[in-house]
Amino acid sequence: MKEKNKKRDPFNKLFYNNRFIMIFSVVASIILWFVVSSSPDNEQTIHIDNVPVTVNLSEYAKTNNLKVYGQSVTAATVTVRGSALVLAGISSNDVTVNVQNVDSVTQAGQYTLPLYATRQRASLRTNYEVDSTTSPASVTFMVDKELEKTFTVEDGTTYKVADNYYASSANFRWPDSEENLTEITLVGPESEMNQVSKVRVVYDFGGPLTETQTATTRLVLYDENDQEVTSKYITRSDTGELVSELQVSVNLVVLPRKELPLAVEFENKPSGFTISERVTIEPNTLLVAGTQEQLSALDRIELDPIDFATLNQDTTTVTVPINLQGLENLSNYREAVIHIDMSGMASKTVEVPVANVLTFANLTSDKEASCLTATLPVTIVGPEDQIEGITEANIQAMVDLSGREILTGHAEMPVNLSVTGNANFWIFGTDYKVNIEIKNKDG
Repeated sequence: MKEKNKKRDPFNKLFYNNRFIMIFSVVASIILWFVVSSSPDNEQTIHIDNVPVTVNLSEYAKTNNLKVYGQSVTAATVTVRGSALVLAGISSNDVTVNVQNVDSVTQAGQYTLPLYATRQRASLRTNYEVDSTTSPASVTFMVDKELEKTFTVEDGTTYKVADNYYASSANFRWPDSEENLTEITLVGPESEMNQVSKVRVVYDFGGPLTETQTATTRLVLYDENDQEVTSKYITRSDTGELVSELQVSVNLVVLPRKELPLAVEFENKPSGFTISERVTIEPNTLLVAGTQEQLSALDRIELDPIDFATLNQDTTTVTVPINLQGLENLSNYREAVIHIDMSGMASKTVEVPVANVLTFANLTSDKEASCLTATLPVTIVGPEDQIEGITEANIQAMVDLSGREILTGHAEMPVNLSVTGNANFWIFGTDYKVNIEIKNKDG
């Protein structure tokens, strides 16, 4: 008998071991909880939030290019019943929220349809129940055809500049772009897009301004009557951003302005021709804008020079472009008209024995040159009452050989002609040429 009790002692001793008793209690509790939780008589209820709500239009609606806008509900709360053990593993993936009567959506308009919940067909769990009612119980949305249109971005900024300052038209950019924003493509419900006639950048810079301004502002939609169009659905086509949330960077260049006279220089002008008495410029001044440094360095606007060789007694006006490098042309004149008083002027053509009077400039010392052209018809312009006194003897001719140091043999070269003995005359024409021959002196 004592031997038998001795065999039981190791097992009995386990119940006097605190660690064993603790482990045994935990295991027993888990088993008991599992048994109780699995019991059908222990059903519980939980709410699952953020179950997605999607309005899936019928094929008929899709075929007619209808699209959902402004869906009021994108997620709902669903009630699920089951045992505590089952519910512990339930998530939004195990339920589905559907929209009832979607087939009734057949044309553009505003709709409010009820929602109902069901068990997710793809769920691996089956021993739970879903309450068909949801919170919220319905979804409201608009249905319309989608329309895309491109608009020019108009300047709707306002400002006032200080006296003697000028502001150019404002330019616009997206905050993350270096390119100017000149047009925008919008997309949205057809009923709203058809209301939009203009897109403007609106901002008030105040003033009076004396320096360049930058700001961030918004785009505003207008109808054909200049009334603002508000929309919760119209978006920027390429990014999907709502127009009402778009930000635009605005830059307004403000510069000082100055009125400057126009001036023109004449090349090959006879010294006896008085510019101040015979030449006028139209316009005679120009209003320009530029930086303070640019304007301080200018006391006039220089036009392209005019060669007297292009003028004769019939030339009374010459039109030249106005080139303003880096300046704003506020007067908006793109050309200037030079009026030249040629009254009392006449012209005549003389045969010049050019071979006898021609000289050579920049001829190297190891070469000799001769003119093969015997005579050259030359047109002279000057005062009518003095022109008979000008003859071929008053004409000088010269060929410049700079840059032609290695030239030998025959060549056609431009010849420079001038009038001597009378400061009131000049040579008309720019295409006088002669044939010359260049030889080396050593043979």
